[in-house]
Amino acid sequence: MSLAEFKKRFESPHIWEQFKLLNQDDEFYYFYKHLGIDPKKDVMGIFVNNTLKFSRPTTFNDPFDCHSHIEFDLEGFTENEFVKFTRARKNPLFSPTPIELKKICRNVRLKSKEHKWLTEILEDSRKNIAVCCFNNAPDNILMWSHYADHHTGFMLEFKVSKNYANLIFPYPVIYSEKYPITKISWKSIIDPHLEGLDQFVQLARDSMFVKSEDWKYEREFRALEDLVLNNSPDLLFPFSPSSLTSVVFGLRTSKEDQDLIAKHVNDFNHKHRTSVTTHKTEMASRKYAINILDHPRLSR
Repeated sequence: MSLAEFKKRFESPHIWEQFKLLNQDDEFYYFYKHLGIDPKKDVMGIFVNNTLKFSRPTTFNDPFDCHSHIEFDLEGFTENEFVKFTRARKNPLFSPTPIELKKICRNVRLKSKEHKWLTEILEDSRKNIAVCCFNNAPDNILMWSHYADHHTGFMLEFKVSKNYANLIFPYPVIYSEKYPITKISWKSIIDPHLEGLDQFVQLARDSMFVKSEDWKYEREFRALEDLVLNNSPDLLFPFSPSSLTSVVFGLRTSKEDQDLIAKHVNDFNHKHRTSVTTHKTEMASRKYAINILDHPRLSR
């Protein structure tokens, strides 16, 4: 499946509704990422190496994350229908005898009732996918508390071109009260390219982009990396330096850390000829809100 075809099948009206809510201008969408500062200051590698840390879903703070359930749909499945469908494919590499067809039919029914192998498939996919999380909640108090180490860290702002023809940018998480269940047609077992493409895309969406409504406040967007195709032992992947637009300090970011980040940003701008800006925050007066100062998109 080509990238263009995957995007066409993956995108939906709901997804585009979330993009409409993003900070944006005529050319770009803007995404945000809250980060804490580790004792060794390894997080400064973002500026030194223009890399972002991805994570395996198995390490997420939500044990339900990137889980879904698969059910086989055997509607209309009979031996006669199976034979007709198989012969219609005219695949020279698949010409079973009548006895073999009966055995395959029996195996299809048995496999549809076994869930262990389906669970193993999903677990393998979770191990081979890395995720980088962004959000559309730059001034959310909980986001700063949970992901920027109690407001002592900082936040990155990235821009992504709206001209996305050859690009998969972060896609929004879908929040749901219902646990995701993907139905797989029995025909997709025989000919996944004909019958299973939409189901494959739905499975990818259900397993990687659906979370409980409890997490709705995060307004999360996700970028994925396939570790089979692009393996990185340390899960660090490069980003385009021109995509980083600003850095925002937390309410409790120390003067020492602010100075360190400002130095790295200055070096980053000099190295890549960019214009990344830095901004402070303050507590709003008489209400629960964070003011981001002198920011072209986030200042109130």
